[in-house]
Amino acid sequence: MAITADFLVAMDTTYLLTDNERTVTTGHVAGLAVRNRQMLSVAHYYGASLHTCAPADPESKGGSESTVKLAKADVLPRPENLVGDYADFSGLETACAEATDRFNTRLHRETDARPTDRLAIEAAQLHPVPTEPYTSVFGVTRSVSWSSIVCFGGARYSVPHQLAGTIVFVQRVGDDIVVVSPGTDGPREVARHRAAGRGQLVVLDEHYPERRSTPERAPRATNPREADFLALGVGARRYLAELCANGVRGIPDRMDEALALAAFGDVGRVDEALGICALAGRFSAGDLASVLAAGPQATLHRPGESHSLQPGTRGWEGFGR
Repeated sequence: MAITADFLVAMDTTYLLTDNERTVTTGHVAGLAVRNRQMLSVAHYYGASLHTCAPADPESKGGSESTVKLAKADVLPRPENLVGDYADFSGLETACAEATDRFNTRLHRETDARPTDRLAIEAAQLHPVPTEPYTSVFGVTRSVSWSSIVCFGGARYSVPHQLAGTIVFVQRVGDDIVVVSPGTDGPREVARHRAAGRGQLVVLDEHYPERRSTPERAPRATNPREADFLALGVGARRYLAELCANGVRGIPDRMDEALALAAFGDVGRVDEALGICALAGRFSAGDLASVLAAGPQATLHRPGESHSLQPGTRGWEGFGR
């Protein structure tokens, strides 16, 4: 059973007049309408009684049919209103919302006032409704996983990452899956996806925080020693990143060595030497002091394959002959 937001607005009154659709009336016995029990629970929750039009009675059906007349005249595609076809159900839903806003903000010919303004005056005569909506209004409840995913109809859909670990409402509206969050400021739609097949996953990038272009992390100090070392400069940060990436043992000792040299020398030269060590892969004890001693004339030497200590395979050439 689908219950729309327009239904909730109508529930501000003491009774609801509707047609005899199956969502309200399951049948007739001796001319009496048999109510849908779920719809009755909704009406009772909002403190309203449920009334249906009498079959073949234009007077009782007039109020119900007026909404159909308005929809045909202003929302549905007709040659007179020049409304185009809708690409999907969500387009029709948006057009209905826009038409409702237009009707409620224009002057009424009888009262010479806008319906939205009249509502503020008439609200004193209406009984209050519960602050929490009836759960069936927005669909079924679902828990949002740590990965900001909800499961519905055998498929999985993403929601904004801020909702991880909360409860949301999910329902199918036409071809769309609509997710609503109760929130502290009232319910609001937080996600809308095209319905997917069973086992499929639908994810929107905007539901997740901005990702880094690379998986590398920038070093961040967690204690005074790390803060002092990273303050040496760009070379120190690159050197520390290389130490960690290569699994070098005794990283605190290498950091203390650099800090000691910086305390009694030029910090800029120490940072430059750290950068050279990072590029050359010099991570042993004393390597930093050696690069500093070489001075600005220090150059990087990368041995080629001819200088490799790995034994060749020439000795295997005659094998099997």
